[in-house]
Amino acid sequence: MRHEIRFGFLLCDIDHFKRVNDTYGHDAGDTILQQFAQRMLESARINDYVFRYGGEEFLFLYGDMNAHRLQLLAEKIRTAIADEPFTLPSGEPIEITASFGGAIHDGHPNFQKSLKAADEALYFAKQNGRNQWQIKS
Repeated sequence: MRHEIRFGFLLCDIDHFKRVNDTYGHDAGDTILQQFAQRMLESARINDYVFRYGGEEFLFLYGDMNAHRLQLLAEKIRTAIADEPFTLPSGEPIEITASFGGAIHDGHPNFQKSLKAADEALYFAKQNGRNQWQIKS
């Protein structure tokens, strides 16, 4: 913060993941989560951090970030997920999409404020059709 280098949060939630578990079983859901995590890691830059944030939610923490770059990264990850089918344990392909919400940390001492903004953006993306990103500024 002393050098005014901002960081960004990007929350990601797999769209309709409950449907995967209900239709194909929890083993299939676990397989999809593993493949999903791998794609997330492959989309990360060397100094990025990726965390599993909840059941089917993931959190990226990006250093040296601004809103425009965060939008570009969100779109890169969204397409990496949507453009290539995932594979169920049976070998059957399945289309998976994800929604994203992002925010740039504004320097407030409580980073939870920015994380909450990213969560609100994710909620907006899910409410407005899924398979998209929203960045809250």
